Amino acid sequence: MTMRERLEDMLYNKAAKEQQEYKGMLRKMQPDEIMNNAYRLIIQEDILMTFEEPKYLSDRELRALTKLDNVLESGYNDWLDRETSHMEDLRNNIADFAKGYADSLDAERRAKRKSEPER
Repeated sequence: MTMRERLEDMLYNKAAKEQQEYKGMLRKMQPDEIMNNAYRLIIQEDILMTFEEPKYLSDRELRALTKLDNVLESGYNDWLDRETSHMEDLRNNIADFAKGYADSLDAERRAKRKSEPER
């Protein structure tokens, strides 16, 4: 196993342990508290998934992240500070979906009109 692979494994395992501990803490909370923490849980899950194949990180960056006590919490807090495009991305995605769906409805209507006998 290369040094790079060891760093990747170390980071992922550390983050996975942190997420398991966070989930354990959530399980002890009241339902309303869990709901208030749902966004954090999901974003941390997404961060953890990026650590499955962290090819986007240099060895230096991997080493730095393994030194953090709470890499997921730190990443989540940084995400909150930087999050500017999430809603824009969501709006763009929904707009693309709506356009595609409207186009398919139009195509269905045109096809239906073509298949109807003329009066």
